[in-house]
Amino acid sequence: SESNIPILHLKQDALLKGSLKRMGYDIVHTIARILPALVIYGGTFGLLVCALFRYRWGVLLALTLFTLYMFLLACSLFVFSIVGLMHVWSHSRTRWYAEYCRWREKMEKSVESRPLSLDWKDASEL
Repeated sequence: SESNIPILHLKQDALLKGSLKRMGYDIVHTIARILPALVIYGGTFGLLVCALFRYRWGVLLALTLFTLYMFLLACSLFVFSIVGLMHVWSHSRTRWYAEYCRWREKMEKSVESRPLSLDWKDASEL
């Protein structure tokens, strides 16, 4: 859907003009896509290594750390998804264009009612 505010339609071609910006974006994007797989498969691989080589205390420690990390990750995902949904719900009920018009009107009134400063008077008399 089209927006009334053109700045909300950000285009990658306009934002990532330089090759350095494009390369940085690609690196961050690749890391963000690979990191979840590394966490899940890396922890599972660590558990398998401990189990295959019969590191009993290592298996217990790896399983405990991996389970705790995945539990904390799931909890943070749950909490912040609720926070995000609340933000979306509260912002979807806001009429942003009406808010902008109200803000613009208030700014125009404050500029009109503000007297000229002494510096401006001194500069106009020169």
